[in-house]
Amino acid sequence: MQEISDRPSNAIRDIFGRDKVLIGMIHCPAFPGAPRYRGAAMDAIYDACMRDAEACVEGGLHGLIIENHGDVPFSKPEDIGPETTGFMSIVTDRIARAAGIPLGVNVLANAPIPAFAIAMAGGAKFIRVNQWANAYVANEGFMEGRAAEAMRYRSLLRAEHIKVFADSHVKHGSHAIVADRSIRGTDARSRLLRCRRRHRHRPANRQFGNDGRNRGDRCGDTPAAARRLRRQQGQCRRYSRPHQRRHRCVFVEARRRLVEPGRRRAGARLPGGGRTGTGGLSMAAESLSARILRENDAVFRTMLSHRFVEDVKNDRLSKAAFERYLVYEGAFVDSAISIFAYAAATAKTMMQKRWLIAVLDALANEQIAYFERTFASRGIDPSSFDTGIAEVEAFRTGMLEIARQGGFLDTVAAMFAAEWMYWTWSKAAASCPISDPLLKEWVDLHVDPNFAAQAQWLKNELDMTGETLEEDEKARLSAIFGRAMQLEVDFHDAPYL
Repeated sequence: MQEISDRPSNAIRDIFGRDKVLIGMIHCPAFPGAPRYRGAAMDAIYDACMRDAEACVEGGLHGLIIENHGDVPFSKPEDIGPETTGFMSIVTDRIARAAGIPLGVNVLANAPIPAFAIAMAGGAKFIRVNQWANAYVANEGFMEGRAAEAMRYRSLLRAEHIKVFADSHVKHGSHAIVADRSIRGTDARSRLLRCRRRHRHRPANRQFGNDGRNRGDRCGDTPAAARRLRRQQGQCRRYSRPHQRRHRCVFVEARRRLVEPGRRRAGARLPGGGRTGTGGLSMAAESLSARILRENDAVFRTMLSHRFVEDVKNDRLSKAAFERYLVYEGAFVDSAISIFAYAAATAKTMMQKRWLIAVLDALANEQIAYFERTFASRGIDPSSFDTGIAEVEAFRTGMLEIARQGGFLDTVAAMFAAEWMYWTWSKAAASCPISDPLLKEWVDLHVDPNFAAQAQWLKNELDMTGETLEEDEKARLSAIFGRAMQLEVDFHDAPYL
């Protein structure tokens, strides 16, 4: 997939950091105002979307598209009410904060302007549009491509960073009014209108001839129509012809198999680099984060079962130990700001820099505010504590040394160790009764969707880059993770000394 414009670039790589991606579909239930809406609570609708997003992320997908699939039958763009934009903006924002992977928005049917608004409000990276150029007869009736007004609206929002993924030929429509334009001609028109064409629907509609008409319908082939219906059931298919392998972006639905058993040939290469066996999908190649966690499982488990963690989970952390920990941790936030600042300075892409700037903002305005409020409410004077003890000082200098002497990935590996660890044990502790409200707030801070997205982002950065790293570089980053985790273990010993 590529940008067709006077400034060619690879939109898939710009957004995802890789050339081939799996994107999961979040099919939202019917929203209020849709024919199938039956009064469900909005929280129930949002929770259903979040569960699907979680399943997709856990399954290793690289991105998600939020779609109002439950609003069937779909309205034309000019008939879509503001309620749809409002509800989808909330869904997109919540998933973006929790998932930590790139999101797209598709407003059905063929509504790029609401999609741009939702993407801007919810932090999505792209929108999905079916009819971008030309006119079609679709399920909703006569549908026109809305490239001109959509691109002007994007400029009005100053949202040039939000990309457009559109079809060269439309699956659910036919350019059949005069049947005078081939798929190749339609594709060329899309290029002029500066969309990122998606070739996936060209092979998916291989029952259509170059004149845009259906081969089976033209000759009255009823079995062909039945086969076409089966092909449109949402399962990914194997394409055998050379032009059918041109797709670089595969869409799947949450909780569905990517390939029906036995449909993929033996030894076929998967997008992640692994291979299948003779009867369906096998596991893809191990990701860098999975390798790092596997190789450092012992020290990671040591931290998860640390005395401090167990005391928090069992509500027996002493007041003195908690206050010493608060002072030591509060002193480290200043160092953490420096560490993430080093990462931002060495980041290669603007998307990485933007994300890290947001992390810096959270550290400076949320975590420091928590410590200031906590110190004031408990009457803690940080200057009365010795923050220079060996374990605390070793943690501070060790983490700073990794950031100063290493590159962007060194910092990512070290902070992945810290944040993945905190997120993991805090998820378990959050369900435990904790009598100290400030300790409970500290735990909840580390299961907040913003923090979870931050930890997931670090993991994704390692995985995306890891696909092209040499073995020695992977081993070096794994060692950095292990070193950082051991520094965390020693740091958490300090409150008891």
